[in-house]
Amino acid sequence: MIQKLLSLILLCAILFSERINLNNASSTQLESVGFTPSEIGRILEYRRQVGYFETVYDLLSIGMEIEKIHAIRK
Repeated sequence: MIQKLLSLILLCAILFSERINLNNASSTQLESVGFTPSEIGRILEYRRQVGYFETVYDLLSIGMEIEKIHAIRK
């Protein structure tokens, strides 16, 4: 639990310093804002199969936790 909280705090700090577009960001850019390799793989696969993310909440469909989504939105 503490590790998840620390990861979330780190992600927030990173996201405040750099904004990316989920629909065209490279894996390197996604990694630079705190996404894990597993999450990056799911994001890229979603883009290949479905196309664009219409909303950040589309990340729920690839197993992203709501807490992380809220951190991304800020």
